[in-house]
Amino acid sequence: KEALPKFRDALLRGCKKSGSDTPSVLNVIQTKETPPTLIKTNKLTKGFQALNDSYGTPRYLELNPGIFYPVTYSFLFGIMFGDVGHG
Repeated sequence: KEALPKFRDALLRGCKKSGSDTPSVLNVIQTKETPPTLIKTNKLTKGFQALNDSYGTPRYLELNPGIFYPVTYSFLFGIMFGDVGHG
């Protein structure tokens, strides 16, 4: 809420700078709904994200457990693979 006046000023400056006759409108909408979760992935975590999604998507502001999957999955797979070869 503190940034709202700065944001409105920036919109006004952008409108004046572009020469637009129509000003931008900014409304604050109060809601009790939680925003959707955005999970950013890279080349390494993209493959493990499907495994994470099979357990469910974390809620807003929850830690994404998918960041731990590359290390723990590889470690546990290595232990299981070793047991099969020597078992």
